Amino acid sequence: IKYVRTAISSMGQNRHRTILTMLGICISVFSIVIFYTLGESINASIRQTYGSREGHNMVFVEAVQNQDSKTQSAQKIPQEMMFTEAILEGFEKKWNGSVTLFQETSSCAGNIYVQADEKCICHVLGLGVDGRFAYEMDIISGRYLTDEDVRQKQPVAIISSLTAELCFGSENPLGEYIWFDDEQGIPHQLTIVGVYQYYGDRYATSEENRLYTETTVYVPYSYWQAVFPATPNDTAMVRFNANGISDVNMLRNVAQTYFSSLMQHKDWHIEVTLMSDVLHSIQKYVDLLRHFITLIAM
Repeated sequence: IKYVRTAISSMGQNRHRTILTMLGICISVFSIVIFYTLGESINASIRQTYGSREGHNMVFVEAVQNQDSKTQSAQKIPQEMMFTEAILEGFEKKWNGSVTLFQETSSCAGNIYVQADEKCICHVLGLGVDGRFAYEMDIISGRYLTDEDVRQKQPVAIISSLTAELCFGSENPLGEYIWFDDEQGIPHQLTIVGVYQYYGDRYATSEENRLYTETTVYVPYSYWQAVFPATPNDTAMVRFNANGISDVNMLRNVAQTYFSSLMQHKDWHIEVTLMSDVLHSIQKYVDLLRHFITLIAM
């Protein structure tokens, strides 16, 4: 009790020092709480982004040029390292439908308009029926792409809620037509079958939306390939959905053996990566950053 009274008396006699000391303690405690919470929020965001959708079980197979290759910067993908349709179908058949190829095309930028009235700048991206989960689309009106759309190469489209607002206002866009000008200025007519929720930034006016907001219009990948036949389909990487496989490490080993045996070149090799490995690496670096910032706060 004597020590406590002495301490209280000392604090009262040195008020400025007491206030500064309490302020320093409060800042330190709040810093630890804030930075630790920030790290946990980042981790939770990563888990929600990658762990709650089918993309979490995605497998990446990539043709990679050897680091010791003398012509690494100039050499294109050799014919031996291209993913042919026969090779991809053969890998799918090995798993009896448990592993499916994720169909996707490169995007093409252009203007979306109704009749002759230009409304907004969009990208057109070709997808398969599984693209909805990988891109985490929330369909708020209409439907998503179907197997029939892909087989028949139907000129149908799924647009964002922002594009629907800019092009049609308060009217229902389902069944309406939009036109898309590709990079060569050639118009293509698309029938709207679905609208997905757009969560991006909105601007003050429609004009600013049109100029600065580039949303995506999704079409069947088979239609995209038919419209743009001159675009090369060769790629150095493909993706598979492995939602029917419990042992993804076994899948990786089988994929490594399968593709390496069929695709061989002296300057190239095959690399197989799991999305779960990518997620683990991201979380590891986030944890290191969180611990480092917490240490500074302490």
